[in-house]
Amino acid sequence: MVSMIIKIGLSPFYLLYKIIVYFKNQKYNQSKNVKKVDVPIISVGNLTVGGTGKTAIVGWLIDYLLDEKIKVGLISRGYKGEFSGVEEVVLNEKTYFGDEPTMLKFRYPEIPIFVGKNKFDVAAELIKHSSVQLIIADDAFQHRKLKRDLDVVLLDVTEDIKNYELLPWGKAREPFHELDRAHVIIFTKVNLDKQGSYTKILEKVKGLSSIQDKILLRANFDLSGIVHFIDKSLSLEGGKNYALLSALGNPAGFEASVVNYLKTPPKKHFKFSDHHNYESSDMKAVMKEMREEGIQYLVTSQKDAVKLGAHKELHSCLYITQLDVKIEDQNGGQEGVQRFFSHLSQLYSQRN
Repeated sequence: MVSMIIKIGLSPFYLLYKIIVYFKNQKYNQSKNVKKVDVPIISVGNLTVGGTGKTAIVGWLIDYLLDEKIKVGLISRGYKGEFSGVEEVVLNEKTYFGDEPTMLKFRYPEIPIFVGKNKFDVAAELIKHSSVQLIIADDAFQHRKLKRDLDVVLLDVTEDIKNYELLPWGKAREPFHELDRAHVIIFTKVNLDKQGSYTKILEKVKGLSSIQDKILLRANFDLSGIVHFIDKSLSLEGGKNYALLSALGNPAGFEASVVNYLKTPPKKHFKFSDHHNYESSDMKAVMKEMREEGIQYLVTSQKDAVKLGAHKELHSCLYITQLDVKIEDQNGGQEGVQRFFSHLSQLYSQRN
């Protein structure tokens, strides 16, 4: 009853947002103001706001392309980064380029990563400065000004099916039927689904008018380890007295993966808003509560660790999750994955 009352109150905003999204998509459906670059573009995006496991899938894709000896670059908005215009991500302490771009640069220092608000400008700048054969556009499903050759969209199955309603009723940036634009749909965190959302979301996807043209894959997110921030030879095992610290779009999914690995729930989960820039005062409050509660270990995500490294008072107790991503077909095979890779190869061959 309460949710219905809230929905009624939000109805004017829902309708306004729906109209704005409709006319925006109609414009781009007619190819108005769409710009193209000379390098194939693969967009990895999502339908909802919040964490869907996008960075992990981008990493999986980069690993494949590097193994195939394809020169790949990445473009990103660099959300909450402290820069102006279009810039290349470099690892220093003077400029912060946002969580995901910085984390990926640490992991792949050899690939060019450029950030900026206008993805066409960012892609053009990357091409100007780097000899790449393919570009991954991070979080670009709704950024339709840049023409892409392949749209990969992630659906987080740990989300309640109700969250796939359009904002502000749910968490969806666009109506569900806009998934007709996608070429590949990856259901993420399938192994962490505890409420049966995967089946409901899959059935909804199968109702799309263009479903016969799509590649449907599923991704299991397993932790392969939890290691010390400084000494990677030290690992955290089950039964330990620990807390979680995160600033993620979906902290519940992060917590589920840790509990699934350690088989022990945390004594506390320190949750901050997505992309939060940790201050010294935040860390003092966390350490104070840990001392009061007798908590010995603090576990965080790889994305959060990029920012937490500046807070040396955490180093002795801080541990980082190591994520293992397994991509497979809906039936557990690899045929769809190979179709996806074959599609990538054709795309690359046609444009190079």
